[in-house]
Amino acid sequence: MINDHIPPAPFFDILGPAAARTPTTPPFLGGSAVVEAARALRAEFACDAPGAARLRAELARRADNGWHFCHWREVERLLTLDASAPLGALN
Repeated sequence: MINDHIPPAPFFDILGPAAARTPTTPPFLGGSAVVEAARALRAEFACDAPGAARLRAELARRADNGWHFCHWREVERLLTLDASAPLGALN
């Protein structure tokens, strides 16, 4: 028999509703290697630099190289944030 006197524990999100969350810290920057890679891609590809970083990240993901995938995704994010006009989603 189920005891109806004890209510179930509340199920709630300790961080609050997802719609109310806002980022409180700036985007993660993986160090000077990310900045140097972004600078090199910007010099070589100009406005196509985020796409070049995205392609390199995809190649690293297909090769199951998680470190390089994260590195190139961070380079892409930095280049996208640095662009004068937003180029799309940052995720």
